[in-house]
Amino acid sequence: MRLYIVYTQCPTAFQGAAWGTRDVSQGPLELFMSMQEYTKTRDLLKNDTIAGFIHFDRAENGEVKYLLQPADKKTGIKYRLLPASRSIISEAFSLEMEHSHIAVLKERLVNPDIEVALDVRNISAVEMHISQTGTSTTRLKRELKGFAKQFIAAGEETKVRFTITADELAFYGVNERFEQEDTRISIFIGKDSNAKLSTSLHTDL
Repeated sequence: MRLYIVYTQCPTAFQGAAWGTRDVSQGPLELFMSMQEYTKTRDLLKNDTIAGFIHFDRAENGEVKYLLQPADKKTGIKYRLLPASRSIISEAFSLEMEHSHIAVLKERLVNPDIEVALDVRNISAVEMHISQTGTSTTRLKRELKGFAKQFIAAGEETKVRFTITADELAFYGVNERFEQEDTRISIFIGKDSNAKLSTSLHTDL
């Protein structure tokens, strides 16, 4: 079995790049507007979502590449917080664009889902367990969070996917509130709770 972990919504642990850095121009949209480069401004908003980064490729005759947006096939990352929030704060967006980007931020950058995918051969039932460490209260050693069963012909291979939502990572802590804590999460995939195939990540809340 081969295990992949895909963040279907930009994971909390990696939002620091968006929160912690500030472009010199305060945002690519503001930069192009100040330069009166309105064609490039429109290009920034492909698929009605602002690009996170701009790459000026000198090796390719100055071609401009727009990264961290839905059309970005180079990084696979679809959204970035900073340019959207800066464009909203600076009132560079129209009211309609402001509302649409706020909706995207809420859907994609708040309480992200985690998708775990793996290639399976010669096994019909797969379980996913998680373990959380560094919590305010003692958690189970491994908690069953997913189960998949399907017919696979001899010698064939198929892909199995599991999704872990923010609610599935929440629990009652010492403050007696049901919520997610800043923890280390280990994910185990296999035919039972003794599975050795695993990966881990850290939630930075």
